[in-house]
Formats: sequence, C-alpha cells, structure tokens
Amino acid sequence: MEILGPGSLIGIPAAINGTYSVTAKAVTDSEVGVISADRLLELLATTPVLCRTAMRMMSQEVARMRSSIAEHCSHIE
Repeated sequence: MEILGPGSLIGIPAAINGTYSVTAKAVTDSEVGVISADRLLELLATTPVLCRTAMRMMSQEVARMRSSIAEHCSHIE
C-alpha cells in the first residue's frame, strides 16, 4: 500500500492497457482528472519528464510485483 500526495499520478499502466491491477481510495477530498489512453500516449511521446516519471512508476510496480511473487513462492518450497 502506498499513500500519494497532491499532484500524484496513478493508473498509468491501466490507462495504457485497460487492465486495472489495483484500487485507489481517497482519504481526503480530492480532485481526479481522467485522460484517454490515446492522449496519455501522445503526452508520453512529447513530454520527456512525464515519460521518465511513467517509466519510473511502472518499474517500481514491476519491482513490487516481483518481490511479492518471490515472497509467496518462498512459502511454497
């Protein structure tokens, strides 16, 4: 679980591939913006800092998933 603050981006992998792997819950009043996958891909192609941020977020998610899988597999052996 992770707590994000103002200006945070969530759901980038889901926006790109249409599959939601997590659920977000707002603990305070929040404003949410939604953009289409096509617009997101356009922004990623034209905004290097956003592209790097998205890559970092997705790589962190992959690392968390690998860690979770390794932890669960160690219980099997």
